[in-house]
Amino acid sequence: VTVADGDDDGTVGFSCTYSDTAGNAITTAITSLSSGSAITIDNTHPSIANVVPSWGAYLNAAEDNSDGTIVITTSGAEDGEVVTITGMGFTDTCSLSSNTCAATILAADLQGLSSGTTYTITVNVDDTAGNAATADTGDTFIYDVTAPTSSAATIATSGSGNANNGDVVTITLDPSETVGTPTCTFTDG
Repeated sequence: VTVADGDDDGTVGFSCTYSDTAGNAITTAITSLSSGSAITIDNTHPSIANVVPSWGAYLNAAEDNSDGTIVITTSGAEDGEVVTITGMGFTDTCSLSSNTCAATILAADLQGLSSGTTYTITVNVDDTAGNAATADTGDTFIYDVTAPTSSAATIATSGSGNANNGDVVTITLDPSETVGTPTCTFTDG
């Protein structure tokens, strides 16, 4: 009997009869195993609930100097099952305990990525019966190790002439890419 994806979980019932070459049939059909446990179908596939890289949506030049981690949460996979992580040009694994594990991603592997590239983390796992989860490909990050630059800075005051008490001093920068809020420190002088 070939088990199909649509088959329900549970014990497999069976009934076997046979005859000898003279045509004499056995008196009672065989409906149970003479030794061992019942034949059961485990057709429930595990799933991958969460994939969290330690660096978040961006991996930067400081973060790739040390090993990173990817924490995976599953459902329906037994302890000891191996989770496989691919999609970045290398393969890493971790073993589940209570449906979670953390894979260590070596700094050397992270530094081997191409700056400016978006990577998709692909995660797979099977259960002990061999049922495969649907691969998780929903988590991406951008590897960006290029620091922004600014070729010009202009300064303006809200008053006339030099900055006086109550004037607002505005510095305008032209960063080479989208940046967060700049931090500027003024010194008297």
